[in-house]
Amino acid sequence: ISYSNIEGGQDSIVTNDNITVTWGDGNIDVDPLFVDADNDDFNLTADSRCIDTGHPDSTDVDGTITDMGAYYYDQAGQPVRVRNLITTPSENNIALKWHEVPDFNSNNGWTYEILRSTDSNEENWYDDNFAYVMGILDTFYVDESVDDNTTYHYRVMANNGSLGLQAFPDHGRRGNDTTALSMGADDSWISVSDARAPVFSAEQDYTLELYFRPLGYGNEAQTMLRAASLSLDLIPIGSDSFKIHIVDESGSFTGGSPIPIDSGWHHLAVTSPAGENIKLWLDGHLDAVDDGSVTLAGISGVDFNSSDPSNSYEGILDEVRFSTSIRYSSAFVPPGQF
Repeated sequence: ISYSNIEGGQDSIVTNDNITVTWGDGNIDVDPLFVDADNDDFNLTADSRCIDTGHPDSTDVDGTITDMGAYYYDQAGQPVRVRNLITTPSENNIALKWHEVPDFNSNNGWTYEILRSTDSNEENWYDDNFAYVMGILDTFYVDESVDDNTTYHYRVMANNGSLGLQAFPDHGRRGNDTTALSMGADDSWISVSDARAPVFSAEQDYTLELYFRPLGYGNEAQTMLRAASLSLDLIPIGSDSFKIHIVDESGSFTGGSPIPIDSGWHHLAVTSPAGENIKLWLDGHLDAVDDGSVTLAGISGVDFNSSDPSNSYEGILDEVRFSTSIRYSSAFVPPGQF
């Protein structure tokens, strides 16, 4: 079974112990949002998550990726759904970013339209004249006209003369970002799956950076973050200092200089220029240059902390950022916020 909408998921399948279920890729468990199931109308409505989620190598008559179900949703002539809408609130505004839809061409009159509501159960998204901002040519927008103590819900759609399907809603609320990851020496960690994590290429420039505040030094090696083939480990030295290692999946590593133990925050950055050696920066200063034994490449996901309690990081992480550029090439003052 693959690329199917199964109510209750795999656990709902009754086999009576006489068949074997092979659970493949792409299965989901969602309300299909039929037009009128009670009256046997099993066509899909515009917000159905069954649209374009069938096998990626198959297409419907309209040329889009196959829909799940007996009846496809006809998108002939209109843009496909905007994907990966993300809102990022700050003290004064809410920023929106999304993936560009295939075939988008601003020279041929294509634009994006942003819709906004303060109602989490908004029923009028598809009403005429509901658009909040029209004529957007980029995949990024900053909403400056937001009030304090108000949650805004956003959707985005492409327009090529015909309106495409809207991105699934995301919300934001103006205010300072006060969140951080607090971790301990136990079996708790956060893992971003391969499918949702960045794909790191040896031919691309990268900067990985974060703020960290150690709270314990019990483990001999504490993995704060792993991105594909590279890990950032905190290594306690005796009872009065620690250092940072950048570690390759092969076990090769480059270590920085000892840092006196304190109770403060530290800024850590790794720059990985395409075809060149990785550099480790600590609190704005160059701490170490790898000899070529450590790489940043692959599609094996991203982990915060280690799944192995003996390698768990005891502390707090904040302001984690991955960039497809080299942000630092000489001594710098660590940014107050990204």
